[in-house]
Amino acid sequence: MSNNKAEGRAPAVIKLFGEHAVVFGERAVGAAVSMYASSHVENGPASRFSLLLKDYGVGQVLPYEALSSFYNEYKSMEINDYIEKHNDIAKSLPYVTIASRLIAEYGANLDGAEVFISSEIPIGKGLASSAACSLSFTVSLINYCKLNISDNEIIDIARDGERVAHANPNAGAIDVSTSYHGGYVNYNNHNGATVESVPFAPKLLIIDTGPKKSTAETVRAVSELYSKDRSYAEQRIKSIGKCSEKGMSAFLKGDFIEAGRQMVADHNLLRELGVSTELLDYSVKTAAELGAYGAKLSGGGG
Repeated sequence: MSNNKAEGRAPAVIKLFGEHAVVFGERAVGAAVSMYASSHVENGPASRFSLLLKDYGVGQVLPYEALSSFYNEYKSMEINDYIEKHNDIAKSLPYVTIASRLIAEYGANLDGAEVFISSEIPIGKGLASSAACSLSFTVSLINYCKLNISDNEIIDIARDGERVAHANPNAGAIDVSTSYHGGYVNYNNHNGATVESVPFAPKLLIIDTGPKKSTAETVRAVSELYSKDRSYAEQRIKSIGKCSEKGMSAFLKGDFIEAGRQMVADHNLLRELGVSTELLDYSVKTAAELGAYGAKLSGGGG
């Protein structure tokens, strides 16, 4: 067991362009926001692994010998079957999966580790709170065990938490990458994450439109639409990818009028995919009427 304490911290993320389409391989653009999830690890009683999710009021204590088996199950089972099997620890399962992978693949010694996760990021508001929590948790354990792991590996390990949280093997790409690198991140499956140097400081207003569906629900709805009417869905998904390319290109040039146009176009395509709401649409319309260059939903939608 390590004889130290360790911390991890990761920021929230908004999606400027490309959510949902990124799951199908299209480009997406994210920006880190100065609200943070934090994880703290310290030594506790031996032969167990303890986890406290402060914002959910959920605690989990597992026998340490049982922890390593989770990742083997995760790798060998369909993700929905894995989640269903461990439904009794649903809120903790993303973190348990990450810890189990660190033990199985990197030889991490987490015997007796106690981890406390807290977040100032609003939950379920399209700000990638679960990604930030998964990443801060991952980084804290890596620091605790003094492991030498590459940036891309850290991102992929943290994405396991997102894959479980959203019941989707493609989840977390843009959110975790942006939270890890900070700033503005341009992402697609082919090239991975590219950190963009934006020589401007645009003002971005984040509006909370109230309760929404979980990201897992909206991602599943788009996947079902894709299965039922592939031509309809694929056309819109590819068009969202074009919005990401054109929007980020305009953004980097300081052409906020064109970037705003692409944001609105992106939002309208997301609406056609069925992941917007009347209140989100009203907010986009109102923002335009009040002089915003553009507006769109961020995250899973509703």
